[in-house]
Amino acid sequence: MARFDIARLDRISDWMQGYVDRKQYPGCSVLIAQGGTEVYYAQAGARDVASGLPWQRDTVARIFSMTKPVTSLALMLLVERGQVHLDAPVSDFIPEFADATCLVP
Repeated sequence: MARFDIARLDRISDWMQGYVDRKQYPGCSVLIAQGGTEVYYAQAGARDVASGLPWQRDTVARIFSMTKPVTSLALMLLVERGQVHLDAPVSDFIPEFADATCLVP
């Protein structure tokens, strides 16, 4: 398992705090895990600007369209491991898509 330099990881916290200080976003967190073990966690800013409540580990955040690249990455990791083929029908994994219809064949 790779080892992480804590001093370098701590720069992430400073970077996040800089975004909060410049009011580019109100709050954020980052968690890095390897092999199912948490390696690093940091948080900065507020989860509710109006009340001044701080960001917490269990804060729920909307990530909007960020789910697309995360899902794509997860799929490509499975492809790399040979567990999924890109030409496999989605219905092989999500049966509800078996009877999907489209406007264009």
